[in-house]
Amino acid sequence: MKIIHVINSFDIGGNEKLLELLIDKINRDKFKQEVIFLDRRKDKSTYLKDFAERKGLKCYVIAMKGNYDISVLPKLKNIIETSKPDVVHTHLVLSQIYGRIAAKLANAGKIISSEQNRYDFKQRLPYRLLEKTLSGSTTKIVAASNGVKEFLVENIGLAEGKVDVIHNCVKVESFTDSGINTANYRKLLGVESNIVIGALGHLHEQKGHKYLIEAACEVIKYRPDAVFLVGGSGPLKKKLQLRIKNAGLEKKFRLLGFVKNVKSFLHSLDIFVMPSLWEGFGISAAEAMACGKPVIASKIDGLSDIVDDSETGFLIEPANSIELADKIIRLCRDPAERTAMGDLAGERVKRFSWEHIIPKFEELYLEKT
Repeated sequence: MKIIHVINSFDIGGNEKLLELLIDKINRDKFKQEVIFLDRRKDKSTYLKDFAERKGLKCYVIAMKGNYDISVLPKLKNIIETSKPDVVHTHLVLSQIYGRIAAKLANAGKIISSEQNRYDFKQRLPYRLLEKTLSGSTTKIVAASNGVKEFLVENIGLAEGKVDVIHNCVKVESFTDSGINTANYRKLLGVESNIVIGALGHLHEQKGHKYLIEAACEVIKYRPDAVFLVGGSGPLKKKLQLRIKNAGLEKKFRLLGFVKNVKSFLHSLDIFVMPSLWEGFGISAAEAMACGKPVIASKIDGLSDIVDDSETGFLIEPANSIELADKIIRLCRDPAERTAMGDLAGERVKRFSWEHIIPKFEELYLEKT
């Protein structure tokens, strides 16, 4: 069976990591895969394309002049018609739109669309009408979490039977500690501290970093030796730097920018936090759990699927810096609880391992329409 994926990203994020694992771990005796990349020339790397090509996949690149470049449609249609895939699987918003339209025009037999997040703009016209129209020709929409499915059904008006939940997955075995020298990595970052709290994610309003800065002000009062490290780049960098400066946290709160070695970064932490305001799944939280770290996360759709409150970490009300600080301080004070939660997190995250998730996509591809 031939699968052709359509995605508008070369970089690596949540959905891109899912596609990376599909490329790497799907049963090659049963499936052949190809990838169409819609290139808006906004990506900082060609990681995903390079990975796909190293794995022997045929890759197509269609240049786009912007989000509203409809000239990509005939090019997409032509590739799909020529390739003759059994399944067209679209990823990310732009690819969901252009990919599904082109697949319909090319008379593709089965169209799968992965939905990674709760996109509020899809509730408004004309996007809501477009989504409902496209869903008519879509065989199945795959929601990354229960909350995403609920949003699509209740807020967009899609039929419940049209949407399946298949969580994103993690290559758990790649995050286990295989001799990582945490002390050396901290030293490399210039960190000398008894307790390190960290976050990983795009510097965007969604991730709630400003509440972590506010929480840090309270934590430092109780643990002056605490250090906060945030990995990731994004449009809010300057605003967050100003907040850090105004709070007098320049020596205690660091924005590291893009983190190349995620595994070493996560293992160097004592506590992982994810104070997001909304999430589709929250892959970084799952990766931190795979590293055996307790996770403090917002009680929102997606993250609530991952973190078991008071067992593998804590779920807090979103945008609540006081509660966030309280839970961080609690774990700072109790290393035994940190260790116990982290150990349990390392076990519970296995339900999101690729060994459990990838076969679900294989079953979906093979389902008769």
